[in-house]
Amino acid sequence: ARACVVQWGAITVAFTGVLIHSAMQWARQLLARPGNRIIAGVRQPDKAADLKALGGSRVQILPLDVSSSTSIESWADEIKASTAHVDVVINNAGVYGERQDLGSVTSENMVSTFVANTVGPLLIVQALASRGLLGGSAGPTLVATVSSKMGSVEDTSTGSYAYRASKAGVNIVCKALANELGPKGVTVTLLHPGYVITDMTEGRGLIDTATSVGGMLSVLEGGDDIHGKFLAWDKKVVPW
Repeated sequence: ARACVVQWGAITVAFTGVLIHSAMQWARQLLARPGNRIIAGVRQPDKAADLKALGGSRVQILPLDVSSSTSIESWADEIKASTAHVDVVINNAGVYGERQDLGSVTSENMVSTFVANTVGPLLIVQALASRGLLGGSAGPTLVATVSSKMGSVEDTSTGSYAYRASKAGVNIVCKALANELGPKGVTVTLLHPGYVITDMTEGRGLIDTATSVGGMLSVLEGGDDIHGKFLAWDKKVVPW
């Protein structure tokens, strides 16, 4: 079932991974929309002064480690204590892991990357949904998870086994969440940010963070049916 469309404007956005890579650009662009409020989950709240300065009272900063189920539960409890409903969830937290090829890949790197990139976003949604913060009578919710074309089975190359597998994993997790939560007023979608110039890409890339984030927000705000889909920053469909 197609979930209800979130009406953008003066919304509450729960955002994970705000201090990594292109995330500050997400915060800038979300806060540029009048009335928007961000609940930011960050691993090191003491390093979030720049984020707080962007939005002042419109930004709530909470500690969050997406690799820890205990941390996720505590984060969700704090949100529940101050918020009746979350309009948008952006799962941006994640890790690349070590750049290991077939000759060097380890089970430890595979598992730690999977926990952060695949299990973390699932448990984020679980924690918020179990507290009645998503969809339902309070209004629709949009859950957007930043994945990667590197998680596409059809369009892939070699190496980076941990990262590729973790992104393919979160893709199927979110597709299943879309099927389960759609009837409850929750839209679930996956985003490919493009080949962005960041620390993660070691300065290589085709687009800057402002272009990437602006494009992804355009996908989310455009009013199209994005439920259960995997879409790039330029609105192109990414093959599963």
